[in-house]
Amino acid sequence: MTQQVEGNIKTFTAGEALAIFRRVKFSAGTVVYADQSDSSGYIGITQEAVASGASVAVALKGRGRSYKAVAADSFAVAATLYAADDGMVSDSASGNQIGTALEAATALNDVVEILCDEGSASAPGATTVGLEASGASVPFVVRATVTAAGAEDEVVCASFPRKAEVIDAYMIARDTNAANVTLKNATNAFTGATAKGGTDDTKVQFTNIVEYRGIAAAAAVVATFSAAGSVEVVLVCVPIA
Repeated sequence: MTQQVEGNIKTFTAGEALAIFRRVKFSAGTVVYADQSDSSGYIGITQEAVASGASVAVALKGRGRSYKAVAADSFAVAATLYAADDGMVSDSASGNQIGTALEAATALNDVVEILCDEGSASAPGATTVGLEASGASVPFVVRATVTAAGAEDEVVCASFPRKAEVIDAYMIARDTNAANVTLKNATNAFTGATAKGGTDDTKVQFTNIVEYRGIAAAAAVVATFSAAGSVEVVLVCVPIA
């Protein structure tokens, strides 16, 4: 009988012992680890650790959600990710890009949040990384928590992953200090000075995204604080040629 998958999770039979949050591919009717060479051949990411022959829940890859994945090495937030052996992910270029890091990894086996954005030359309709032939682009997210000890600049992203435009920006307060925050493309402000508020976990939209919102590949994005404070900065971006 024909089935349909609801909620992006489907159960398969493990063809080998599998750890949690690893990329897998089909093999002889089962799923096994997707290795470094399987940059576009994997089907999803395991949601549990199982023995060979057991049933395993797999979150099927797609663009409508984020995923947890296991790092093969250290990498920064917003790093472009590639396939690594044993179902892991890495920022070491190999084959097609498979995702974008939403969290930094500090060591082997760190579990981090990623986007499986498939911004690769092999993606349907794509001509360059993240850019579709129609001129439309696949959005990506840059996210970092920054803390200032006083009126100073703090780095949100030291090296932007690709040339892009910021189409939306907001921050989430991570303390109760009152401060204004301005986002800058290197030294040029691309938002207005925006009050973070004095309530922890409050989400605040940045005001007045202006012409300097176009960020060059490898450029730095910084947050200028008017006083001590801590915020999680989230940038929604679209790649540009």
